[in-house]
Amino acid sequence: MPKKGNKEEIVKGAGLTYEDYARLPEDGPRYELAGGKFVMLIKFTLLLHPLKNKAFLMLWVSQFLNVTGDAIFSVALGLFLLQRAHPAQDLGVVLGAVAFGAATSLMYGGVLADRFRKSRVLIVSDILRLLGVLGIIILGGKSSLILLGTLGLFIGIGEGLYRPTYSALIPEIIDEKNIRAANGLRSATNRVAAMIGAALGGVLAAAAGPSFALWVDVITFAVSIMILLLIRDSVHHRPDEESLLNSAISGLSYVIHRPWMSAIILQGMLQVAFVVAPVTILLPLVFGQVHSELYGITLSVEAFGAFLGSFMGASFISSRPGLYAMIALMLQVPQLVILASGFHVWLLVPSSFLTGFGLSAFGVIWITSLQLITPREKLGRVLSIDALGNSVISPLGFILVGYLLPLVGFQVVAWFALGVLVTSILGALLIPGVIELGGGLKNSGLGENHG
Repeated sequence: MPKKGNKEEIVKGAGLTYEDYARLPEDGPRYELAGGKFVMLIKFTLLLHPLKNKAFLMLWVSQFLNVTGDAIFSVALGLFLLQRAHPAQDLGVVLGAVAFGAATSLMYGGVLADRFRKSRVLIVSDILRLLGVLGIIILGGKSSLILLGTLGLFIGIGEGLYRPTYSALIPEIIDEKNIRAANGLRSATNRVAAMIGAALGGVLAAAAGPSFALWVDVITFAVSIMILLLIRDSVHHRPDEESLLNSAISGLSYVIHRPWMSAIILQGMLQVAFVVAPVTILLPLVFGQVHSELYGITLSVEAFGAFLGSFMGASFISSRPGLYAMIALMLQVPQLVILASGFHVWLLVPSSFLTGFGLSAFGVIWITSLQLITPREKLGRVLSIDALGNSVISPLGFILVGYLLPLVGFQVVAWFALGVLVTSILGALLIPGVIELGGGLKNSGLGENHG
């Protein structure tokens, strides 16, 4: 396509001018016209383009270590507590404390990310988790459950600080045209890191004991801290008199006054609690003892789908990103229909691939849109609200499913989940701005800088 240096729109109403196109880097994304819309074509090598940025490379390595360490911890902790009188219940208490700490810190993690250097907030997060895991090792598996739960709380607080801060730091250190590729790369490699960490945790625990596996987790945090110390990011200053509470209220007000943003966060809240939670419980019950080998295959296939979905989310763009993001979420429908209808369990394998693909593609499109359209000084709080929305009522979903299953059966629960999914997606699409995610092509690195 010829590059014309003027402000005329290439396609009327699409928001992309010849001047915008002329500013695209020669080795960056490529946009082609298809059906009156612009589709961004990204080769696999271009998805690796963000790694040329030294700061992002360091952040990416730090994240890879974090996810690997978290997966090691999840496997090793259960084995570490096996020596207790009630290992299952005690493991539930410790993991519950981790989840509670994460949910609590999400409420103010975004405020801290917007107030201080984000790399330093990540360091604090790593320190809290390092000390928590180290404390568990030192106390031992037979120590007081209250002490182990307290350490789990510290680990959870660190997790809650990390999630919104990491996503808010990406647009601080990388140019807008590479943010989508950076998010796709992050999502894909996180899947790989989680699988590596889980396998490594099991191997280390079997070969040298769960304590040794937890020590490796400590090392991942220590190395991550040293890497993060090398990142030089900026801080957005705000009036000193603004309290943490007022800052949090300001972020919430920003989201509320953008109905399209609130609608998608609400949709995610309902989906995690009443779709993801039921499926998480139903899948192992449906496979049962007869087809137990298929359960592991299904989870692996879903993870592979999520891996590919990350690249799809990074390589596709149009003037209606919200519409395609919601279509990606609808890829969960086949899995739910199979669960609800009682079709052969083999069909859950390909349908779970679609589920993983759709959820991952949606995640990349959604987070990228938030990063590009939200002012930098509010981004941490917006991402924190989004993460909190996904987790605030998810325990209710698990409790409700556990209560309803014996009463109505798994097929009724699956039909209910399907109804929630379809209704929440269609309801969100009715809200103005959802189809364009508030900005269309302008929040894809081609329009104005919203920072």
